[in-house]
Amino acid sequence: MNVVRLRRKGGQPAARYAFVDREGLMRSLHVGEQACDMTNLLRDLGFRHPNATTIERICYRGHLMKSGMAFSFLRAFKRHADENDIAVDPSAFAPQQALTDFSCRVVGLGDAINRVSGQLVNSEVNPVVDLAVAANLTADAIAEMARGRCVLVPRIVADGVSRAAATVLKFGDPLPVERLPANDTYYKPVGTNRVENGADAFRCTDTAAIRRSILNRLADISLAA
Repeated sequence: MNVVRLRRKGGQPAARYAFVDREGLMRSLHVGEQACDMTNLLRDLGFRHPNATTIERICYRGHLMKSGMAFSFLRAFKRHADENDIAVDPSAFAPQQALTDFSCRVVGLGDAINRVSGQLVNSEVNPVVDLAVAANLTADAIAEMARGRCVLVPRIVADGVSRAAATVLKFGDPLPVERLPANDTYYKPVGTNRVENGADAFRCTDTAAIRRSILNRLADISLAA
């Protein structure tokens, strides 16, 4: 997988990090997969933050983390493994392996689909469906990547969609992929129109489903590597 660079820099960084395969990591730590399991693990280690509500949102609603929280989780997981003599590959606790950041967009994707389809982007337009199949994502994920400001996805996903677009939309070259800095606030991690219009991402079931489909794709890629 592409290396994730978690940079601390001036300004308030966006909450845009997620576990590549949270369920697989939790199973390897022998603590189950539920939000309550993660909460209990942190409390047993003396961690009082984040609170149970935030942990539930991370597990069930596609809630993303800031880099500091992501690092804290990995430190806690490593301590749990060390204190309980659980043999886990050390790479499971390395940010470059365990975390991904929703940081990239496929430049011009929406315009390209519009030109081919002759209509506004939606999840039922044939090129969107074909792109979803080629990139192994849901049509909703492709549609939301192609419109509005809530378009940032992990780099490896953006690269896959870019390559798929070159084939499905019959371009000569893949579309450009742009990485946005962590403190950029104009483009946001992928979410539905409700999020773009101001709704909290963790309150939006559609956004949670889209992010889950993307993370499922990442977990598949990680397992195949």
